[in-house]
Amino acid sequence: MKIFEFIEKRWWSFIGTLFGILAFLGISVLDISGVFVEYTWILEIIKWIALAIAIGFSCRSYALTRLDIPRIIFVDNFDDASDWRRYGDGEVGITNENSLVGNHSLKKDSHSDPHGGFKLLNRTIKAPFIFSGWIYRSDIANGRWADRLAIEDENNNGYGFSVSHGNRAIGIERRDEGVGTFLPRSGQPTPPLNRWYHFQFYVGLGGTLSLSLYDRNGVQIIGAISVKDKEYKSFDRIVIHGGYPYYIDDLRIMST
Repeated sequence: MKIFEFIEKRWWSFIGTLFGILAFLGISVLDISGVFVEYTWILEIIKWIALAIAIGFSCRSYALTRLDIPRIIFVDNFDDASDWRRYGDGEVGITNENSLVGNHSLKKDSHSDPHGGFKLLNRTIKAPFIFSGWIYRSDIANGRWADRLAIEDENNNGYGFSVSHGNRAIGIERRDEGVGTFLPRSGQPTPPLNRWYHFQFYVGLGGTLSLSLYDRNGVQIIGAISVKDKEYKSFDRIVIHGGYPYYIDDLRIMST
């Protein structure tokens, strides 16, 4: 929760509670300041005004609480033990060779797609949510040049994306038991090598899937790519696929 939203909620709640107490006790602001009030009907009017204010502010606080404010479901910047596991014959591991946030990142190494690594979310999530993070690619000489991440279930069914540097192709893909199928793939300017780039992969209601890429200055590298697919609806893990080597940092999932 953003700090200003937290403060605003607590402020309205505090004001509502204060006037509620004043109304309950039948005490006016004039009483508190020590000013003598001769007529009790003035106290009654002030009491009812205080009660009305208390109800209004309390309703305001409740309404703010019910807002659909994005909340973090998952975050990993790889500076702590991260419990990443091998998927297939792939290798992923925490390294200090390169990082964006903190001192470490996750390195995908050895064996190409679909091999890689995964981490359980310790919960099952459903749309809508945003899967985001940072990727750094320095080498495409070995021909294994695709950065491919996905959100999947226990059977490795789910959705993800591919950024293929060698043939300048970017696309959203469905994963069926770990095997990727593009939905679709198009020729797009790919992020430069030797620089971190940011991805935002949106999984929405009704099967909406959308991918956007940004540089470190927040400039969009490509226009959003969007498709629809309703095959899979629940997910419990992040999976690193694709070629190697490349680095990943500050992975997050936020509800929307």
